[in-house]
Amino acid sequence: MDTVVGPSTKGRNPGAALADLGQTARPLGAEAASFGSGLAHIGPGATAEQIRPKFQYSKNNHYRWGWGSGDDWYNLPDLNKRYKVSFGRLTRRPRSFRQECIVAARELADQFTKPLYIGLSGGLDSQVACLAFREAGIEFTPAIVKMSDGLNAHDIAGAHAFCRKFRLVPMIFELDVHDFYSRGIEKYVKAFGLTNTLTVVQLWLSERVEGAFVMAGGDFTLSRVWSANEGMRLGTLGHAEYPTPILEYLMRTGREGCTKFFCWSPELIYSYLDDPVVRSFRAMQSAIFGSEIMPKKEYAKYWIQVVKPLFYHRNWPELIPRTKYTGFENLKEFNDRAYERFVVPQWGRLNDHRVVRFDIERLMRYMAQPGPPEVWYSYSRYNNR
Repeated sequence: MDTVVGPSTKGRNPGAALADLGQTARPLGAEAASFGSGLAHIGPGATAEQIRPKFQYSKNNHYRWGWGSGDDWYNLPDLNKRYKVSFGRLTRRPRSFRQECIVAARELADQFTKPLYIGLSGGLDSQVACLAFREAGIEFTPAIVKMSDGLNAHDIAGAHAFCRKFRLVPMIFELDVHDFYSRGIEKYVKAFGLTNTLTVVQLWLSERVEGAFVMAGGDFTLSRVWSANEGMRLGTLGHAEYPTPILEYLMRTGREGCTKFFCWSPELIYSYLDDPVVRSFRAMQSAIFGSEIMPKKEYAKYWIQVVKPLFYHRNWPELIPRTKYTGFENLKEFNDRAYERFVVPQWGRLNDHRVVRFDIERLMRYMAQPGPPEVWYSYSRYNNR
C-alpha cells in the first residue's frame, strides 16, 4: 500500500506544522492507490486532441516536441519519422538566472487554480525550483517520495534538511518498491514507451499529487559528444534532449503544472547558458576536455559534478550543498529486473529514434535573433539539415 504522510498546512502556522510532521498517515483511496490508474485512457493510441496542450506547460508553449505537425505534433510516436524539438526566441533582454527563475515561478503560478506541489529530491535542481517559488511569495508543498526499506534515505535526507532550513512542510509519498516493480511498472512503460525506470517513479508521484505539479526538469547538460550517426565533432559543446513522458502525462490528462521548469521561457534558458560561470566553461572547454586525464565517458559528469554546482551556488548561495544522487543507487536489482522484463525488448528501438542533440552556441544565436521557430531533429547534424 502506498501512503501519503503529512498533514495539510493551509491556514496553519508553519512552525507548528513542523512539530507534527510525519505523525499522521493517510492511506490513498483504492482508485488512487492502484498503479497506473490514471493511464487507462491515455495509452499509445491517444488522439491528437487528447494530447494538444490545454495549459501553458512552457510560456506560450514555446517548447514543443514529438513526431506530428502543426498543433498536433506532441509525442505521437511514429518510427517512420524523426523525433523533433523546437524552442521559442527571446522576446526581451534576459535577466539574471535567479531573476528569470522567479519570473517563471510567478508566471506559472498565475495559471494555477489548484494547490501547488513541487517535487523535492533534495538535489540542487529541486532546491532552486522551491526557492524560486518561495522568493516569488507563492505557497507550495514540497512532495517527497520515500521508498520502502530506506532505499533512498541517502537521497531524501537533503530534502528534509532543506525543509527544516526554510521552514517548509513536505508531503511524504511512501512507495513500496518491491510491490511497484513487481506489478506496477508495466502500465507506465506501455503507456509511454519508457526506457528509464527512474521516470516511472516520477510518473507514479505525478498521479498522486492532488493539485498542480511542478518538477525542476529542463536543465541543460553541457558536454562534448560524439555520435557516428549524427556526425558530431568531438570539439562541439552540446546538449541532448529526450522525450518528456511526465509532461506528456500532464498534457494528456489536462493537469496543471510544469515538469521542465528550467525550459519555461526562452529567456530562462538563455540566462542559464549565458551566466558568467557557464560562459567561462564554454570559453575554456578546449582546455578542459583536451586533458588526457579526462576520459570521454566522464565529460557530462564534469558539468554535473563541478560546473553546475558552482553555477547554482553563484545564483542561489543559500542552497544546501549536496552530492549528486539519482535516488536509485540502492535499486540496481529492481532496475535490472524491470529493464529485462519490460523495457529493452519492447521499447529499445523506439528510444533510438528520439534523441535530439544541440550545438549550444548555435542554439543561443538562434534564440537571440528574430524569426520563426526552427525545428531540431533526431539523427540530424548540428547544422539542422
